[in-house]
Amino acid sequence: MSVKNSACIVMIWILSATSAVAEDAPKKKVQAKEPTLADTRAALGLAVDAKLFNKPMNLKEVLEILLKELDKRGKKVRIKVNVDAIKNEFPDEPSIYDTQFILKTKSKSLPLGSVLSYALAPACKGNVTFKVRRGIIEITTLKDAARKN
Repeated sequence: MSVKNSACIVMIWILSATSAVAEDAPKKKVQAKEPTLADTRAALGLAVDAKLFNKPMNLKEVLEILLKELDKRGKKVRIKVNVDAIKNEFPDEPSIYDTQFILKTKSKSLPLGSVLSYALAPACKGNVTFKVRRGIIEITTLKDAARKN
């Protein structure tokens, strides 16, 4: 065997050994970046197809559609309903999730934040809103939203 052939065999052996080591090495998980406050605010401006809301539905259904729209666009923003604050302030009102909603508009699309505002308007006699935190859109009472955290 010539020196040239020996060198090729050694080189192939080294390359195959390093690729085996690379394959055996644990793969690092790429963690999704947590959304910033600016990311969350930007999510409220995303255009949503108005046709999705042109039939009667309850707030729970509206929130499910909005979450799907956020997910489709890769937005890791959550929508949280502060049921305790709403029930404490409006104990005689039915569940906020049962609030009925239909969007009547000629627009083809609306910002997600506008759809959410329209859907919350009939809830608890108009005393429900949302506040924006890092990665979370929180639905709560006007009184709770005005409080400093």
